[in-house]
Amino acid sequence: MNNNRMKAAVGALAGGAALALLGPGAPALAFDSDGLHLEFTVQSPATLVARGAAVDVAVDVECNAQYAYLDIQLTERVGSRIASGYGNTRVTCTGVTQRVLVRVVASSDKSFAKGSAVASAFLYSCTGTVCGSESASTTIKVTK
Repeated sequence: MNNNRMKAAVGALAGGAALALLGPGAPALAFDSDGLHLEFTVQSPATLVARGAAVDVAVDVECNAQYAYLDIQLTERVGSRIASGYGNTRVTCTGVTQRVLVRVVASSDKSFAKGSAVASAFLYSCTGTVCGSESASTTIKVTK
């Protein structure tokens, strides 16, 4: 391969890596140990529900246990106040990536609004005597 082709290939790989880092949602995180596999990616944007009383957050989950638990804490600055809430769901693992919707209900006296929010997610499960977890925090968009 000549130098120009090599430079083009390296440039394309670097560009792809940059797009992957700047793409929507949190980076995929994975736990792999003794046959247990847990992986998730928080997706952006999330959707307001009932005029901000809750937010539906999509998460791509891959796991191979019988089931896993997914928790999400959402925090958003709305005006001079903070809206926050929590949601969780039990995921029936299929061994392939599946999209799971988690409804995060506002627990403060402030409703969620369109804008940016911090989503902190936690996925955990056990199979036999092996337990594992993954966690991540990322900024997502909240839309109507």
